[in-house]
Amino acid sequence: MLLKMLEYWAGILERVTYPAQWTINSSSPGISLTDEPETGTPATGKSIERYGQQKDGSWVLKEYRDVPNSYREKRVKYYTPQGERISPEESPWQGDEKLSVFGRFSSQVRQPVFCPMQPHEDPNALSELVRAAWNCRGGNFMPTLFTMGWVVGSLQVWHKQQETGDKSFPILNIFGEGSRVAYDMSLSLIGSDWESLAGSIGRLNYRNLRKLAKYADLLGSLVVSIDQPRTYRNIQPEKFQEIIKGWYDREAVSIREECININSSLLILSRSPYCDYGEKANLDRHILLCPFNSEPSDSTIVSGHLFTQASASFFRLIALGWQGDRIAEFERVLCDRLNATPDTLLNMGKLSDLAIVGHYARVLQEMAQVEESVLEWLVRENRPQICDGQPLPVGQI
Repeated sequence: MLLKMLEYWAGILERVTYPAQWTINSSSPGISLTDEPETGTPATGKSIERYGQQKDGSWVLKEYRDVPNSYREKRVKYYTPQGERISPEESPWQGDEKLSVFGRFSSQVRQPVFCPMQPHEDPNALSELVRAAWNCRGGNFMPTLFTMGWVVGSLQVWHKQQETGDKSFPILNIFGEGSRVAYDMSLSLIGSDWESLAGSIGRLNYRNLRKLAKYADLLGSLVVSIDQPRTYRNIQPEKFQEIIKGWYDREAVSIREECININSSLLILSRSPYCDYGEKANLDRHILLCPFNSEPSDSTIVSGHLFTQASASFFRLIALGWQGDRIAEFERVLCDRLNATPDTLLNMGKLSDLAIVGHYARVLQEMAQVEESVLEWLVRENRPQICDGQPLPVGQI
């Protein structure tokens, strides 16, 4: 009897202390925790372990349609590892209409992890966003395209491991004037408002890094972020380097004696390179730097509607897979142009990692049919000299 009473009051306490900010109304693209109607038939397979890509490569996400004078229609959607949409009955994974995944971020409270919510499929939405950014002719177009290419590359890590046995993927650190727009635009490829739902943290401390790592465990082949962190020096440079290396290798990271699996990539938006850890933590082998140089003007602002719609082309991105031969060719040309090797550390980071991201940025360029060369831009940005480990000069966000 006493045990049942304790369980009852524990349940009451959890509901009372449940963070209000995680409860989403019908206008939000996150998981619905309300009683509004949803569409779609529950699948019959194994319950999902995370959002996004499952351990067998299948994808489980959510889709919405805005219906006039009604609730937003939502449904669970399923894809094969090759990006082919399948029915709930064909999927080996079960995602009910609520599609709820909870993480225990503290000893008392469980919090929901958000699922990317995407508009109804539109193969042209991505190209329209890239072309709109290019037509603005802002000075930050190429860094923005590179950041978007990094997001696309992060979606292919499962395929990379299947084909090469290597699941490593670089962290990307963007900084400087105008980087906020690139941050929002790039994360919009994953889901509507994903820039605000990606489990980002503002204070760089052990508690928040642990929370972010748990998000990365429950989001398969997606992106989590550190957004303009305020650095608290309770994390020693050596420990920060250890965590970043584990994230790069997609191995379990140890934070406060807890080992957490990493299944998603890490994007850092900061005021300075490496969150001010650069000189002491030797992070240049695991983090790519992408500086921005100009604040967007009124003539270089892209319509927010295109951001909202961009993830309607998500199925095209996951269908790309790991394009090993084309990446190798891009790397070979980059080595020749810079008189370097794949392991050479350039201004922006390790050449082999730059080649991966550069290739997928080039794929986006080809999809949108824009007349820019990612390769030439990378050569210009990295030609002056081999990086000696010193931080690059930065502007303000």
